[in-house]
Amino acid sequence: MKLRILILFCVIAFASISIARVDNWDMELVGREPFGPAYAVHVADGYAYLCAGGSLVILDVTVPSEATQVGWVNTHGIAHGIHISDGYAYVTDGESGGLWIIDVSDPGDPRIVGHCDTPDAAYGVYVSDGYAYIADRSNGLRVIDISDPRTPEEVGFLDIRGAKAVRVVGDYAYVIGRDGLWVVDVSDPSNPKKVTSACRTDQSSGGICISGNYVYIADGKSGLRIVDISSPEDARQVALHRTSGDAMAVHVSGDYAYVVCNWSNPVGLQVIDVSNPENPKKIGSHNTLGVRDWYMRCIFSVCASGDYVYIADSQAGLHIMDVSKPKSPRDVGFHNIFGYARGVHVSGDRAYIANTSGSLRVIDMSDPQNPELLGSIDIRGELWEVYVSGNYAYVTDKKMGLRIIDVSDPKELEEVGFLTIPDAKGIHVAGKYAYVGSAEGLQIIDVSNPRKPEEEELCETPRGVLGVYVSGRYAYVSNGQEGLRIIDISDPRRPKELGLYDSPRYVYEVYAVGDYAYIADGMNGFRVIDVSSPWNPKEAGFCNAPGTSVHGSDNYAYVAGIHNDLQVIDISNPEAPRKVALYYAPSDVKDVYVSDGYAYVTDRSNGLSIVKYSEWAVQSRNKQVTTWGRVKQDLLLQNYPNPFNPETWIPFQLSQGAEVDMRIYDSAGRLIRILDLGFREQGCYTSQGDSARWNGRNKSGEEVASGAYFCTIRAGEYTATRKMMLIK
Repeated sequence: MKLRILILFCVIAFASISIARVDNWDMELVGREPFGPAYAVHVADGYAYLCAGGSLVILDVTVPSEATQVGWVNTHGIAHGIHISDGYAYVTDGESGGLWIIDVSDPGDPRIVGHCDTPDAAYGVYVSDGYAYIADRSNGLRVIDISDPRTPEEVGFLDIRGAKAVRVVGDYAYVIGRDGLWVVDVSDPSNPKKVTSACRTDQSSGGICISGNYVYIADGKSGLRIVDISSPEDARQVALHRTSGDAMAVHVSGDYAYVVCNWSNPVGLQVIDVSNPENPKKIGSHNTLGVRDWYMRCIFSVCASGDYVYIADSQAGLHIMDVSKPKSPRDVGFHNIFGYARGVHVSGDRAYIANTSGSLRVIDMSDPQNPELLGSIDIRGELWEVYVSGNYAYVTDKKMGLRIIDVSDPKELEEVGFLTIPDAKGIHVAGKYAYVGSAEGLQIIDVSNPRKPEEEELCETPRGVLGVYVSGRYAYVSNGQEGLRIIDISDPRRPKELGLYDSPRYVYEVYAVGDYAYIADGMNGFRVIDVSSPWNPKEAGFCNAPGTSVHGSDNYAYVAGIHNDLQVIDISNPEAPRKVALYYAPSDVKDVYVSDGYAYVTDRSNGLSIVKYSEWAVQSRNKQVTTWGRVKQDLLLQNYPNPFNPETWIPFQLSQGAEVDMRIYDSAGRLIRILDLGFREQGCYTSQGDSARWNGRNKSGEEVASGAYFCTIRAGEYTATRKMMLIK
C-alpha cells in the first residue's frame, strides 16, 4: 500500500470526461460505486447537497441532529463546487472540467439533465439570472447560458489566471484568481470585462461570500479578508483578520462570519463578529475533528442556514453545528460520507471497503455493472486494510489497532472485537489466526473467538510492516526499506524468519502463490521473487510497472500504479513479466483486489471502480510478442504525470506503422512545440523510453508558463487530442 499522509487539499486527476468514455488500454470499466471525500456543501429548503467524491449526495436536514440521506446521483468526475437554484443543482467537475446540471426537484430522485464541458478542472460555480459562472482554474471565468438547463451553452469567457471561486451580485462578478480578487462587469454576460483588481490574496485562498456591501474572502494563511464593494469600480480592502490556521471557506449570516480552517490545532469552525466589517473580532470556535487528527484533515466548504452551520470535511463527511449561541457553537449532527477509500476485499458477491474516515462499507457486487450499497458502519479511526473471513471483517486501524466487525447481516453491521496494535496496516487471516503488520513487526492474533482476539506472538522486524500475505506455511511480509521477509508460521506460536530479499527501493505490498512472490516496489517497479527456497529468495523477473499495491489471479498480477493507474502484468512466464493492459483511475489508486475476472480498485477521490481485462487480451495472453499484444486501435493516452512540472511523458498506441508527431498547443490555440517521433511500428509506446517526452519548453527552448496545454497526435490518418496541466 502507498505510505504517505494525505495532505493535498485539491485534487486534479486525469481520467476521461465521463464514465461512458474509457480511454484505457484493453481494460473495461464495468461499474463504479463513487462515494468519496466531501468537497462542498449547499443547504436549501431543508436539504443539504453534498459534493462527495464522484457523487452528489442529498440529505434531509429538517431535523439537523438526524440528518438522513434521501438521494444521490453519480456525477462521473470529481464533484467540487455546487450551487442550488430553482430546483436544479449546478455541480462543477474538478477532475476533467465541466458543469453538470441535475434536476433536484425531487430530492429522492435526482437526475442529470444537462452538461457543458469546460477546458480545465472546474472549481467554483455561481448561478444568477439564467447564467452559471464557473471558475475554471487556468482557463479563467466561463459564462454558461442555462436558460434551458437541458442544453447549457458557453457564451462568455474572461482570462483570469487560477480562477477558483466566484460570486455574482447584480452586474458584477467577484472572482478569486491567482492574482487576487477581481471585479468583473457581467452586465453583458457574453462579454465579461475586468473592472479592477480589488486586493491581492494568498495562493491558497478560495472561499468567498458576499453580504451587503462587503466581500468576505477565506484567504488561506492570511486569514479573513474583507473588501468594501459599495462602489465596485473602487473596491478596496478594509480589514484583515488573522485566523488560527489556514482559512479555507467562509459563509456570512447576519452579523457573523463562519470561517473553517485547516492546519491549525484545533481544526474547525471559527466565529467572527463582523457587525462592524472594518473591525472583525473572533468570539467563538469549535474543534470539529479531534486534536489527534488536526494535521491530517481538510475542510473545504461551509454553509450557514438559520441557527445551523454545515461543514464539508473531506475525510469525514458532513458536520452540523448549532450556532444559536455564536460564542459557543456545538455539534448536533454528523453524517459520514465515507471519505477516502483505502482497503478493499471481496468475498463471494460482496465487496468490503475500508475508508480513512473510519467507515466500513459493504457493496453487493452480484451485478458488477450496478454495485449497490448494502450497509455501512462508522467506527471512527483511520482504517487501512480489510480482510473478510466467514462472518467477520477484520479491519486494521492505523491509529487504534485491529477492529473486528460482524458482517453476517450487512444491514446491521456490528463491531464485536478490538485489540490495540501500534500502527496496524497490512492484514491476512488464515485459519484461526490474523496476521497483522504493525510498527513492531508481524503480530499473530488468535481470532478463534472474534469477540475476544488475543495476541499469540510477535515476530519483530527492523521497521514497521506494511503488507502481509499468507500462503501455505509462510507469511510474506513487505517491510518497506528493509525488503521482503519470509516468515515460517507453521507453528503460529513460534514464528521464525527464514529469508530476506533486499529490494532496491521500498517494498509496499506483496502477493504470493506457489514458488513466487510478487512485490510492488514503488518507483522501482514490479518484481517477481523466486521463493522456492524460502531461505534464499532471489529475483526472477522484473517489469517497469511502478506501484504500491498488488494482487493476482491466474496468470496475471494487478498493480496499483503511482500514476493514478492499474497495470496488468502477464506473469505466465515469471522470468519475463510483461504489461498487457492499463486502466486510468479518477485519482490516486490505493488498493486492488481481484476476484472472478474483475479487479476492484479503490482510489482516493472516487470510491470503488470495477474493471476487467478485455476478452481479446485474455485470449492472446500466451502469444510471445514484443509489444503488449495485438493492438486493435490507435489511441492517444493521458500524459503522466499530470499535472506535471517540468516534464511529462505522452503514451500512445498504433494499430499500424506510421509517421508520428505530437503538436503542443496552449489554451489560446497557439502552436507551442512539435515533437517529431519519426516512423513508429505497430505497437504500444508507454514507457518513458518509448513514449513522447515534453520538457515544458517551446520551440525556442524557453520554459512555458503554468496552465492548460493540448497535445494533438498525428499518425497517418489518426488524430486525437489530450489536455495536459503544467503547474509550477
